[in-house]
This record gives sequence, structure tokens and C-alpha cells, in this order.
Amino acid sequence: MVSKSDAMSCEKRDSLDAGSQRSGHECARILRGQGAVYHIAFKDGRTEVATLRGRLRQRSKRPCAGDLVLAELVDDPLAPYCIERIFERSSYLERPAIANLDTMYLVASLSLPRTDSFHLDKLLALLHFRGIETKVIFSKLDELSSELREFLLEAGRQRLSFSDFLSQADSLDHPVFGLLHNLLQSGVEIYLLDQSSSDSECLCLPSLSRNDYQMTERPSDDLDLPEALIEQIRWAEAQYRRRFQQQTYEDCLSRLRTVPTGSLNSLGGASGVGKSTLFNALLGSVQMETGELSSKMERGRQTTRHVEICRLASAYFADSPGFEKLEVERVLENVEDLEDAFPEVQHFREYCQFRSCRHDKERQCAVRLYSRMTPERLQHYQILRSILEDKRPY
Repeated sequence: MVSKSDAMSCEKRDSLDAGSQRSGHECARILRGQGAVYHIAFKDGRTEVATLRGRLRQRSKRPCAGDLVLAELVDDPLAPYCIERIFERSSYLERPAIANLDTMYLVASLSLPRTDSFHLDKLLALLHFRGIETKVIFSKLDELSSELREFLLEAGRQRLSFSDFLSQADSLDHPVFGLLHNLLQSGVEIYLLDQSSSDSECLCLPSLSRNDYQMTERPSDDLDLPEALIEQIRWAEAQYRRRFQQQTYEDCLSRLRTVPTGSLNSLGGASGVGKSTLFNALLGSVQMETGELSSKMERGRQTTRHVEICRLASAYFADSPGFEKLEVERVLENVEDLEDAFPEVQHFREYCQFRSCRHDKERQCAVRLYSRMTPERLQHYQILRSILEDKRPY
């Protein structure tokens, strides 16, 4: 898409001389919309109320939170600005509607509500396909059993590699190990948080650095493999060299707040996992209503009712309505899109023996042979593939 250039043009317009300022046109970002009224923020930190130009109301693309717009100063004390133009979007999520999102903090629970690994893999795939960087945050570390919690925290104290972590986890049986293993090859940064106090002990598994990747040994059986495939195998094996880090809750918050200037970041996930609580902690004040978990349903009571973006220093953070279901058919058009949505398949598919490989039972399937994709995550891929194939027109 051409949205990044449009976003750049928006930045340039803000820096134009007095000629454009006299015209009353300025670039802004929509923070939230309520009916026909939009709250917008300008580069200098000002926030104002705006309405939508009549001709834009007739178009199918309606403004939403995160949109970059061109606003004109008008003679209306209740709504001083009118939105003249909506710039092309770098990314867009339909549910909840948010545009130009750079990073999604995908929040899941280590306790209740229980995390569905298939749902988590689906969300990761859809975000990856839309080009949105994802960090996965597991909340409620303090609600695990003392034995399991101590085992996880010890991995951070010892800075265990993920490979060593897995070998020591054989004696313990808990879904968290499968969740972490499934996430490994997606390359996302992972946090396990105890939010009970600012100095609570937490855990972080940083994403792969280029130095770690280059340190990985070459495969011993690489003589007959293409050099490009060897590089992909090294990338997959390097994920197991990622090391856990021990951090306090406040350290994790500081790390999560460290984002590029002008970027838009959001928290997403199922209801009741603690998104609003984390959002409030990131911004340093209570911005959103928080709710209690329904013990009967083991699900969260929805307390966030709208997408709202808040400014933190030089960047933006959004809290959005919790969602239980995101339809893969609304984001991915075909199987090729799905393959692009899973990094393991995306990087290895061209080395399969058969161009029509389904990565299921075919001979010499490079995805199954070399990607280190877990059997459960591969099964999730196959389920999503079946969903897309079922919607194919005949």
C-alpha cells in the first residue's frame, strides 16, 4: 500500500511554512469517534473536535481511530475543525476498527480466562499478514502454582536459553509450555507478567537479534542444500538460543513504553485478560474502566466499549474492545495469503518438493522437515487452511 508515503506527506505538511498554516489545513490523527464527531490530535499535542466533510460521508471508507486526516479550521465553536481528507492506511483491523497500527500487544492469560492456543495462533497469523508487529503478553503470572511460577522465574534468573528451558520443563505439565513453544518460531517478543506490584518479578523472552542469528552453527547435513535454505534453517534453529530475562513489572512497562516516535500501539485480546489494567499502568493513570471476571463463565465482563487512543510522550497507545472472534475469512483471501501469515511456512514453502505442497503428508516437505514448527501450530495452520478452502467459490 502507499500509506506510508501518505503518512510521510502528512508529516511534511505539518512542517510547511506559514502559507499552509494560513490556509487553516493541518494533519491530525483521530483519537476516537463518537457518532458524527471525532476527537483529533495534532503533531504539537493539541486535541480538538472535528466533524466530517459531507462528501466523505457518502464514501464506503469511514474514518476510524488511528486514521491520519487532513483537517480544516472552520467557524464552529463546538467543532472547530472539519475533516477534509483521509490518508491511505498502512494497516487496518476490522474488529475492533483501528487504522495505521504499528504494534499490537496481544494480551493472554496464564490463569482465567483460559488461553485458547488456536485462537492465539490465528490472531498472530492475521496480524503478521497485515504487517503489524506483535508482542505477546501473558498476564496473571502470580496466579500460577508456586512451583510452576518459581520454575518460570528461575529461567529468567539463570538466563536460560529456550532449548535448555524445554529440556528442564519435562517434569512439569502445564499448557504454558506448549503456548511458549508454539510462539517461538513466530519470532515475537514474549512477556510473563505479575501485575501485583511495581517490583514484582516478571519474565521476558526478547525477540531474536541479528547477532544471535549469526552465532548459530551451520547444519551438519547441509552439503546438498541450497545456501538460501541453509540460512532459513539457521534462522529457525537460532530461535532456540533466545534467552529468558528476569525483570520487574516496572522494567517490563518501561520496555513496552519504548516505541518509535509517532507510532501507534494497541492492546488486544480476549475479555478479562487484563488489557485495561495494563493500559492504565502503561499510561501511569487510570484511563479505562476495569472489570471483574465472571467465575461462572470463566470469561471477562466487557468493560472497554470503544477504541480510544491516548498520547504517551511522543507516541500513541490504544485500548480497544476485547474480542473473542476474528474471522480469518475477512482478512485472508486465499491459501497463499495464509502461507504468508505463518513465518515458518512463508520462509520454507519454496523449498518443498511439490509446488502444490499442503505441508501435511507430502514427501520432502521443507516446512515439516526444517522449519521447527510445532505439531500443534502446524495443525492450527491446517485448520485455517481448511476454513479458507471451504469458502473457495466453485
